[in-house]
Amino acid sequence: MKELRDPGPSSRDLALVNDLVERIMNCNSSGSSDINFEPDESTVVIKTESGQVSSGECSAQSASSSKSTDSSSNTLPEIGGKNSAFLPYKQQSLTILTNLQRGNVQTHTKDFTPDPLTFHERVAKGEVDFSDITDTNVNSLDQHGYSPLMWACFHGRFSTVQMLVEKGAEVNFGSVGKETALMLASTNGHFEIVAYLLTSGAQVDSADENGNTALMYATIGNHIKCITELLHHGASLTKTNQSDDSAFRLAVAKNLHGAQQAMEIFLKEYIELNLVQQSS
Repeated sequence: MKELRDPGPSSRDLALVNDLVERIMNCNSSGSSDINFEPDESTVVIKTESGQVSSGECSAQSASSSKSTDSSSNTLPEIGGKNSAFLPYKQQSLTILTNLQRGNVQTHTKDFTPDPLTFHERVAKGEVDFSDITDTNVNSLDQHGYSPLMWACFHGRFSTVQMLVEKGAEVNFGSVGKETALMLASTNGHFEIVAYLLTSGAQVDSADENGNTALMYATIGNHIKCITELLHHGASLTKTNQSDDSAFRLAVAKNLHGAQQAMEIFLKEYIELNLVQQSS
């Protein structure tokens, strides 16, 4: 990278500095002190305690007079004040580049290696194949007490669910809160997984620690296909949780019209089927 250098002061800047230094010497010879600098676009004005000098002239002025400033001026520190060293006029708009910007410092690219995913996270992403599933990890639990099958069911990884079940995953395993894989599939509306789990031996009316069943999970999510699948596999419409709510009562109370309609259609079909069977 080509090094960028400061172009330095222009000829106009040098002329202003020379003029300023000459007038400072003239004022010092006349006994003036406490000089302030206030450069503007056209001239340099030197203010002293006794007056103001402009264009090489010193005129008497009261020390209590107000200080007029241009909105575009850059005021430098006073001589004899906090900064005792004399600071010559310097253009303030120059951009100071850092060593890194100038290319004087070699940059180093930090190696970024992401933390490897856990087996459960890979299952959730559907990034495992049959050979990745072993007797050791098929029913292993994560830090929250969830199995790989529960992760796959929650995230809707149907093919992963099939592989896990074929490798011996416990379909009815309950977490610390007694949630099952069927409940987690139902809460997100993964009806194909719900159907597969039911045909693989999942208990349709298992309840969590609050008494909620998979049908209640599906109802709260208004997942009509899951509700229908669960009902056709024997899910109870009358079973209640600890709040004394059934799945049907939850659908009515929360205005979940799709869920309510699915239950009503099932009940109608059930009644009609029973009437046909009784008549025969």
